[in-house]
Amino acid sequence: MEKNKRSFIFNFNHLITMSKFILKISIFIFSLFLALLAFVLINRYFGDFKSKKEFHIIILGHSHSECAYNDSLISGVANFSQSGESYFYTFFKTKKLIEQNPNINTVLIEFSNN
Repeated sequence: MEKNKRSFIFNFNHLITMSKFILKISIFIFSLFLALLAFVLINRYFGDFKSKKEFHIIILGHSHSECAYNDSLISGVANFSQSGESYFYTFFKTKKLIEQNPNINTVLIEFSNN
């Protein structure tokens, strides 16, 4: 009989531990959300891709095109490639470059298997 009475006793320590865990997870997710929001706002309002250099062709991609094309030797070309850049970021960079530089008429995007 004594054993059955103990099984109905609720242990509040587990509840307190779980609520602390949920609070910490909530703070972490909220911090990630704030960091993402800050990143988007900074890029939207301070991401200036307007160039003073006169060009009508842009080259985009990752390290292969960054190192392969020297835009100071090729007239009318600007190389905006960056090491480790994925196609996701290349898309948004291309979009911003074309918006802010209406003189662009050719876009060269480096494509490789790595």
